[in-house]
Amino acid sequence: MVAEEVSKQAERSAIAAEEIEKLIIDTQKAISTGVATVGGIAEMVTGMQHSIAKVAMLTDAIGAATLEQTATAREISRRMEESAREIGQNAAATQEMSATVHEISKTAAELARISSSLSVSMGRFHV
Repeated sequence: MVAEEVSKQAERSAIAAEEIEKLIIDTQKAISTGVATVGGIAEMVTGMQHSIAKVAMLTDAIGAATLEQTATAREISRRMEESAREIGQNAAATQEMSATVHEISKTAAELARISSSLSVSMGRFHV
């Protein structure tokens, strides 16, 4: 009876050892899979960090370009205002010149009339 009990105990121990061995193998496989998964996640996170750094760099470049464009737009606006002012001054000068030409034309016509009148008057005198 004792021998039979020892034999059953030995058989149960062998089965338990096999189950423990199977659990250890399954656990090792799960750990290996977990390690591989964590490694993949670590690579993804590193890739994301590089991508974020690139986006930050591009954002900085866009910001700098925007500032430059703003400065250029201000300069263009200033020059356009200057041109508009000069065009206004040119228009005023053209109007003044037109009025002066008109006055000169009137004066020339008056001088022509006076000259004609003098010529007629001189024609009456014979020396």
